[in-house]
Amino acid sequence: MTDQNWHLGQIKFFDNDKGFGFVKDVTNGQDYFVHVSKIITPPINDNDRVAFQLTPSRKKQGTLEAKNVSHLVQFKSDTDFLILQFSQLKDFSFRKAILKALPSHCVTYLLEQELATQNRITNDSEYKNFTDKAYSINKLFEDVVTKEILSELISKYVEEIASDDYKVQLWLDNAIKSEPDLALIRNYFVTQKRNIQEKIYAKLSRESKSPLFESYINKNNLSASLNNLMIFLQLEKQVEVQKEFVFLVIDRFGNEKNNLEESSKAYEILVSFIKGLDKTVSELLVSFFYSASADYIKLKLWLSDLIYKEDYDIYQSNFIFLGTSDQQ
Repeated sequence: MTDQNWHLGQIKFFDNDKGFGFVKDVTNGQDYFVHVSKIITPPINDNDRVAFQLTPSRKKQGTLEAKNVSHLVQFKSDTDFLILQFSQLKDFSFRKAILKALPSHCVTYLLEQELATQNRITNDSEYKNFTDKAYSINKLFEDVVTKEILSELISKYVEEIASDDYKVQLWLDNAIKSEPDLALIRNYFVTQKRNIQEKIYAKLSRESKSPLFESYINKNNLSASLNNLMIFLQLEKQVEVQKEFVFLVIDRFGNEKNNLEESSKAYEILVSFIKGLDKTVSELLVSFFYSASADYIKLKLWLSDLIYKEDYDIYQSNFIFLGTSDQQ
C-alpha cells in the first residue's frame, strides 16, 4: 500500500547515468530505492536533502521505494509537514533547508516559536542560555530572514522577557535595539569596570550623555565631582561635549573652593591629565580648577605655566610655603 505521508531524507548515493540510487530517511534511518522516473526536481546528487513519499517497490515485493522525490529547498507541497519537521528535527542543515522552502510568514512563525522556548532573563544562567540561543537562531535564520527583520524580532521579544537588571547588558550585546531608560543605564554603569563603562558610553545617544554625566555631579562634593569630570572627559572624544561637561560643573560649583588637601590631590592628577585634552578644553578646565583651588595651588598652577592670571598678592603670600627648588 502506498504511503501518502511525506518524509525527509538525504540522498545516500545516486548514479545519474544508470538512473537510480538510495535515499536515507532522516527520521528512521531506513534506506529506500530511488528511480530517476520518480524524481520531480532533477538532477539529484549525492548528499542532497530531499522530501519524498513511499510506494510499493516494483522489484522487491513487500518493500517500499521512494516516489515524488523533490529537493527539500524546492518542496512546496505541504507546509504543515515542514513546520512539524522543523520543530522535531535537530539537524542544522535539514532545519536550514526547511526554512528556505517555507514562505516568509511561516519562517517568521518558526522564529517566534524558537524565541518562545525561553520566557525570561532574570539571572546569569538565563542570560547565558539566551546568548547561546540567540547565536544559534542567528546562524539558523541568516540568509533566510534579512538581518534587519531578524534583529527587530529578537529585540522586541527580549525587551518583553528581560528584567531591568539585564536590559543594559543585552543592549550592549545588540540583542536589544532601543536604548534602555537612562535610569537603568546609570545604575548599571556605576557597577561596571572601566572597559565596560567605555562601551556603554560609546553606545549612548548624544542626548543621553550630558544627563548621564550630570548624575555624577555630586552637588555636595566639589572634589568628587572634579574626579568624575576628568573620567568623563576621557570617555568623551568630542570637544564641544567635553566643554559642555566642564560648564555643567562650573554652573554647580562656580563659587566654591576645595581645601588645600583636596586641591593638592586634584592638582597632581590634573597636571598630567590635561596633556591629552584639546587646548580649549584644557584652558577651560584649568581656569575653573584655579578658581576652585586653595591659594597655594593657584601659585603652583602659575609656576607651572598652566595659568596666566596676575594674582600676585596670592602668589607672594604663598611663596614661603614652596620648597627651596621651587622658590629658586
